[in-house]
Amino acid sequence: MVASMAAGGVLAEDFDAFYVGSSVGAFMPDGAARPRSAALAVARVGWYSSDTLAYELEAGSSIRGKAGNLALGGVGVLWHWWGFERLDPFFTCRAAVAGRSCGPEAGTGFFWHLSETASLRADARMLLDATDGCVPLYCASLGVQFAF
Repeated sequence: MVASMAAGGVLAEDFDAFYVGSSVGAFMPDGAARPRSAALAVARVGWYSSDTLAYELEAGSSIRGKAGNLALGGVGVLWHWWGFERLDPFFTCRAAVAGRSCGPEAGTGFFWHLSETASLRADARMLLDATDGCVPLYCASLGVQFAF
């Protein structure tokens, strides 16, 4: 059961599972304590290659806020480090772009599985801006994800 939930509801023998999702969140270039932030809308697609590893593409845009207009995107991996019946924590690692900033991004989060194919997804990430002296940029989001 844990393996099938980790793959978004796909049977344990079949890990060629695709997923799509969308999230809303906050981009906080100065950290959560500073006022310069932006609301984000994010879309992602991914593919599970095993019960613990997925590859994903992500694209998004700011929808309002003091950080200005920015587009973001990334390509990376998602790794489940253990799973429970409904709660499924994960790590992410990707190469990402946020506006004029780009660099490696790492994060953590969890899925709360609503059904065999639908899940809530919460993410918290940090982008290490390689274009501006390795300044950390933060992002948090909450959304839904559907496997098929």
